[in-house]
Amino acid sequence: MAEQVVVSLFPCSFSGGGRRVPVGSRVVVKLGWEARERGLVQSFLTAQTTTVALNGMAPTDISDSYGPIEPAPNGNFRSHVHFDTGVTLGDGQALQVDGVMALSHLVPDGLTLADEDTHRPQFFGPETPFTFGCRITTP
Repeated sequence: MAEQVVVSLFPCSFSGGGRRVPVGSRVVVKLGWEARERGLVQSFLTAQTTTVALNGMAPTDISDSYGPIEPAPNGNFRSHVHFDTGVTLGDGQALQVDGVMALSHLVPDGLTLADEDTHRPQFFGPETPFTFGCRITTP
């Protein structure tokens, strides 16, 4: 049986867009949302539509797959989704994972301030979906 390897999509996407895994890895991708308050995470969950596409295929809607809101070790709150791609990578193989998080209405970031002087929160909304990609390869 193949060993599952969890690849966190945000760190992969925002640190070069690539991750190497051992040959024979069954790829599970992970993403989530974190904020200072439980209600801010709930607001995100209510507003989001999250999809992932594998190797350019049609996107899969994983919006209903987020886990319960839980406390994070740093005192924040978070919710994650783990998506089993069903792909086990052989020697020299690759898997391209592309995702989109779209929001139906404005949602406060919950961690980042838009303006340090006034302490106004950073908001995300329908006009700017989050897009991310990660190319997962074996050596």
